[in-house]
Parts: sequence; C-alpha cells; structure tokens
Amino acid sequence: MTDENDIAAAIKAVKHGKVKDEDFSPERLIAGLEEVRAFSRWRKGDESVDVSKMRVHSPVKKLRERLALSQPRFCERFGIPLSQLRDWEQGRTSPDKTAWTLLRMIEKNPEAVAALVAALVAA
Repeated sequence: MTDENDIAAAIKAVKHGKVKDEDFSPERLIAGLEEVRAFSRWRKGDESVDVSKMRVHSPVKKLRERLALSQPRFCERFGIPLSQLRDWEQGRTSPDKTAWTLLRMIEKNPEAVAALVAALVAA
C-alpha cells in the first residue's frame, strides 16, 4: 500500500536520477501530480475538469496484484467474500477497521495468514 515513505522514496529517486522502478518513473510521477492538480482545481469549483476520467487506485487491488492472485483466488486464500473484495477494489465501499487489520497482516506475511485461514476452514 502506498504511504508517505513510498512517495518520499519516489521523489528522492527522481531527484537523484536513480529511477529504476517503473512505478517511480518521471512520466508516471508527473502524470500523478497533474491529476492531483486537476482534482484540486475541481474541488475549488472548476467545472471544466472531468473527474470521471481520473483513476482511482485501490490499495486493496494493489496488494492483490502484488501477490499475483486473481480476485477469486485471493478471496479463497484469505477468507474474504468475493463481492466484498470487488466493492473495495472498485471504490464502492472501504474496508472497516477489522478488515484493514487483516489486509495489513496479509501484506506483512501472506503465507502465515493463508495458513491460518486454511487451518480454520479445515477445523
């Protein structure tokens, strides 16, 4: 999940010409900043900005993709209802505090969480 440390690392990498990760490429960073600027203009009442075309980046989707799992496989592995995962990824709902705790645990040690879920299902 992207946090302040990721952003700071991206800025530092670009400033020092050490961009190797495609997520931190100057083009992607500039596009992101332009999107932030457009969103800010929209919030200030600029109706010429079309926010419907702005990308919504789901930290849940990013986690699932980093683990290289399909939606059904992620849900099966971690005991999350498929409809719930889809709602989170598409921005219809957000994980509650308990779900965020589970997602952070999955992020830190997916194998251990999957093993615990499998043991609970088998019991």
